[in-house]
Amino acid sequence: MKNITLGLVFCLFFIPFFSGAVVSADIIGDTMGMSSLDYHFYEDIRSADLIVQGILFDQKSIINNSSPLPIQTEGKIYIKKILKQSNTSNITEGMTIEEYVFGGTVDNKTTCAGNICPIPVPDETFEGIYFLGNWDPWGKGRYYKFKSSSRSIDEIIPAIANAEKGLPIKLLDMSIAAQDERERQKKGIVSTTAVPEITNITPSIGSGGTNTKLTINGTGFGEKQSPYSNADVIFFSGHDDNYLEYYASGRQEPNYNPNEIINWTDTRIEVNVPSGLLLIEKEYVPFPTSSGYIYVRTDEEESSEKYPFSVPFSFGRRKWNSNTISYVVNADNNSDFLNAINAAADSWNAIAPTNFFLTFPETLH
Repeated sequence: MKNITLGLVFCLFFIPFFSGAVVSADIIGDTMGMSSLDYHFYEDIRSADLIVQGILFDQKSIINNSSPLPIQTEGKIYIKKILKQSNTSNITEGMTIEEYVFGGTVDNKTTCAGNICPIPVPDETFEGIYFLGNWDPWGKGRYYKFKSSSRSIDEIIPAIANAEKGLPIKLLDMSIAAQDERERQKKGIVSTTAVPEITNITPSIGSGGTNTKLTINGTGFGEKQSPYSNADVIFFSGHDDNYLEYYASGRQEPNYNPNEIINWTDTRIEVNVPSGLLLIEKEYVPFPTSSGYIYVRTDEEESSEKYPFSVPFSFGRRKWNSNTISYVVNADNNSDFLNAINAAADSWNAIAPTNFFLTFPETLH
């Protein structure tokens, strides 16, 4: 393996302009009894200057050299319905507004911002619910799109009404298992096959994409007939509103994702915690597994209850192309920031393998 030195002239870009852009589960205050997913959605509602039902179109990536993140992707949203609007916004239904996100694809090279890797398709349109901030320091009059949702407008409208009053919200569980159960109840279907049950998962915490093996013990798992049959171990985020579920078999995108299921019996499944790529609106987006839940689905399409599981970190399936990578962290000459950076890197170097370590210049700034 190549010797990789990560040169730290560290540069940390804070985005204080918009609290809804990043909400950490570690700094959640009074959740009023809401789940993590519900609370994140609640905070996104309260942070947004504008929430609309609309059609996104005419997307293109640009280079904005005056931005610390110069690659941006612009688009337009035709507004069908306004769901929330703050005093800083003056939009009417039937208007078309301009929006942008960080990251994009220029000259066939895609730049990611966090886990979002925009690959715009100019002739395509996407209808959805869009959460926007009235923030564009470059004076182009665009809205910053920090969230989109495919939930129904009938569910979102009462959620917005409650959040704006400071009341808790309750969203539908959109896991495949929950949707199947609601559909069965609607049709009055009573299952005649064994329902799988998870009794324990060991270990109870594991990193994604690092060959961390889990053992799932329980009953009623049945047999897995083939690598791409219905039977699967599904990882479900506890705070992702877009209902993204990751199949450990990799069968969603088998050309990109490995099969992480090692062994399958009626009472015991061995599986690696996965991390891969998912195709979302024609973009292959890194999907690092996050804390939330695991459930087992059988070849007969029966699903177990969700079992809680913690993921401290995941490998995002992207690699550096050189031996040494330099990052710059703007700590604004704050000695507390600099000491924290040094301490964190020293802790890493004390336990990390010699082929991946952090080095510093004489001065951090």
